[in-house]
Amino acid sequence: MKKRIDKSPLTITTTLYIIVVLLFVSFYFINKSFTALENNNNILHKSGLLKGYLDETHHQIGKQQIIKISNYLNDLKPLIEQTSNKKLLDSLKKLSNCWDTYQNSSIEQQRVCISQTNSLDYYITRDIHSEQKDITNKLYIILSITIFATLYLIYFVRLFMEYQINKNAIRDHLTGFYNKLYFDEHFNTSCARAARNDYPLSTLSFNISNFSQYTVNEKESLLQTFGEAIKSIKRASDTVCRYDENHFIFVLPHTEADNVHILEKRITETIKDYDFNNISKPIIKFLTIEYDHKTSAQEHILKVEKSIHQGLMYFIDR
Repeated sequence: MKKRIDKSPLTITTTLYIIVVLLFVSFYFINKSFTALENNNNILHKSGLLKGYLDETHHQIGKQQIIKISNYLNDLKPLIEQTSNKKLLDSLKKLSNCWDTYQNSSIEQQRVCISQTNSLDYYITRDIHSEQKDITNKLYIILSITIFATLYLIYFVRLFMEYQINKNAIRDHLTGFYNKLYFDEHFNTSCARAARNDYPLSTLSFNISNFSQYTVNEKESLLQTFGEAIKSIKRASDTVCRYDENHFIFVLPHTEADNVHILEKRITETIKDYDFNNISKPIIKFLTIEYDHKTSAQEHILKVEKSIHQGLMYFIDR
């Protein structure tokens, strides 16, 4: 038979990985946003320097001034290319061509080039400021989503861990059965309910008679597989507990002692057919006692323990 896998560690690990990936992706976009903002600030700075330089020349533009203007335009080109703003690129190209063909004697062309420079500065200021606003808004959105998603996932992890703690507090971690602490409370309630509603209640005690022959590691593997095998055949209304190291108890409501042999047979056949991963199969002994409504739950358990101590447990082929 195929073993069932406990997905709890996988779930918690996957959730933590999601948090890490989410943070990584967020940091990537945040870094990208800051890079874009830095590039835009450089564009605004270079454009401001170009316009300021033209204002300082008082339109007395000679060869040295043209070289200086070309340097400003060359500095702007790679920065604007990073924005992928086609309108700015076309305007920059047109402006570069204008100054490249500028002649000192052409006052009209000088005016055209200065006008185009002012237009480029205007477009840069307008478009870059607008883009910076969009980037800032996206940055806030990314940060907000990251924070809320991370908080939600952390909250989910906390709830999941709390659930696992509560679950393991009443369960045996090897077999997955309920533990003795849970059994004591559950059996008291089951006995009271059976007596109040006048229906039969039986307990099926069973243990692994050859348990002492296994090593420590084999015992751990055996109990895990044993728990899977037993849970595969239990009814939804039945409760199975690990009472102590080698003593397990089925609490069977609405079941008379004479009818428990069906479950005994199913357990025996299941263990016989189950794959215990190259570990010798456990040998099971049973003890069935029907609850007497006139006695207490504690008296019933004492009766069970006394019967086991007296060697009254039996194999299925009794």
